[in-house]
Amino acid sequence: MKKRTGKRPAPATESAVLARYHRPALSPKGRRRLLIGFVLLNFIFGFFFSVLPDHSKAMMTIPLFVMAALIIWLLPETGRPPTNFLAKMFFCYFVALILWPYYLAIQLPGAPLIEIRRTFLFLGILAMLISVSVSTKFIREMKEIVGAEPAFFKILLGLVIAQTLSVVGANDVSSAFSAYLRIQLACTAALFITIYVLSKPGRVMYFANMIRIVAVVLAIIAVLEYENQGILWAHHIPSFLQVDDPAMVNLLDSAFRAGDYRVVGTFSVPLCYAEFMALTLPFFLHYMLFGEKRSYKIILLICDALVINAILLTQARVGIVGIMVTHGIYGFIWSIRFWRTHKDSLFGPALALSYPVGLTVFGLAMLFVGRLRGIWLGGATEGASTLGRYAQADAFPPVFIQKPLFGYGPSQGAKALNFRNPAGELSIDSGLLNIPLCYGAVGAVFYFGMFIFMLIMGMRLAFDARDREIGYAMPAAVTIAFWLVSRIVLAQEDNASFMYMMMGTLVALSYQQKKMAATNSGQDRILMPAAAPVAA
Repeated sequence: MKKRTGKRPAPATESAVLARYHRPALSPKGRRRLLIGFVLLNFIFGFFFSVLPDHSKAMMTIPLFVMAALIIWLLPETGRPPTNFLAKMFFCYFVALILWPYYLAIQLPGAPLIEIRRTFLFLGILAMLISVSVSTKFIREMKEIVGAEPAFFKILLGLVIAQTLSVVGANDVSSAFSAYLRIQLACTAALFITIYVLSKPGRVMYFANMIRIVAVVLAIIAVLEYENQGILWAHHIPSFLQVDDPAMVNLLDSAFRAGDYRVVGTFSVPLCYAEFMALTLPFFLHYMLFGEKRSYKIILLICDALVINAILLTQARVGIVGIMVTHGIYGFIWSIRFWRTHKDSLFGPALALSYPVGLTVFGLAMLFVGRLRGIWLGGATEGASTLGRYAQADAFPPVFIQKPLFGYGPSQGAKALNFRNPAGELSIDSGLLNIPLCYGAVGAVFYFGMFIFMLIMGMRLAFDARDREIGYAMPAAVTIAFWLVSRIVLAQEDNASFMYMMMGTLVALSYQQKKMAATNSGQDRILMPAAAPVAA
């Protein structure tokens, strides 16, 4: 007779499981339900993709980006972030942003336009997200850089929140959301890439050289384009880059005013081209005053004249104003710096204190000199444009009062104002009107406050700079000053991404300065002259 061991046999329903194996979490019935749900979800997704208009299909890619973000988040810690690739994508994006016309894009059937600049930007954002995922050292560095100017990032956060809330209350949520995504990628994301890439010593000066080179290339294109009396590549676009969109095709038409051709370059309108060229002028002035090699100074003086000539070929008042404003503000900052560093010289205070007198004389000249008044306020040929701006200003108050807090949504200002130019196109010509209509009073305060804050911070850096690279805060601050002035007469934001790069440049320089002060390594860097000789 067998003895009982006391162990009860396993139930017949249990199946044996080998070591290192486990039973599936879902039963066969649960797996079938999951598969059916997945098929239904794909059917719904495909249905909406087929019925939605092309401009709304970009929203359907959100699940793909969410899944990609989850994959990046799950990457293991390696300590080897792709920062070199990130830097390359940043500089490639800048060059493509300025030199490659955005209307030359790859168009696939049923898919959004594939812009060259966005490709570089997307790769840069991807490299940055991977860096955050795989390297705690990268995260610490970013926290240190952001900590250099915490007040600025608080203002930026307020602006992003206001922009988000403006989308919620938009009349056309789809269009506003698409514009919102473009702004966050081309501006906010580009700013964070900029602050990391340019936080490394030497890269701000490299970036400044790239700005000068790009401006000279555009200036040469302007001369050739004016001789051609039309965009150089208008009739030489490959078929795979031709976009079937009447609005973009119209950008290739020649622009004339009073029978004279207006240069447009790689931009959408002559005004944006002139604005960018004026934004580059402080970087030419900076090397002419603080550069080391006299031969380079002479070359840059010629290049500066070439850029000014390109601005004049646009016949855009904003460009002519930019020439005066950038040179004037740069001279004022330089005079203050000279005063602070050469306290025994009378030249600095004499030049700085002469500015109020100069502004008074300039104001009187505006009243009595017709040619100067025409440059700033416009003459007979610009009469329609000036009258249009007055009409828009009159129509602004009742439209703004309807949604005063958070506005009508990103890029919805022109639709809300509903002003049409003689050609029947929606038009809004002033950023002082466009920004409040888009983001409301709250967003406008954060938007303009952000630039004003960075202008003050940049001037403070410029006044105290002893390092040659940190001295580039001076031209960066001047570009922000002119950008604020240009918002009075210009609403287009073709150069908004570049201006976020300028703010990122100032953050990077502030971080470099504080890092140098903390580590006492200033003696190892190339020192900047206290002020350039007057003869230079």
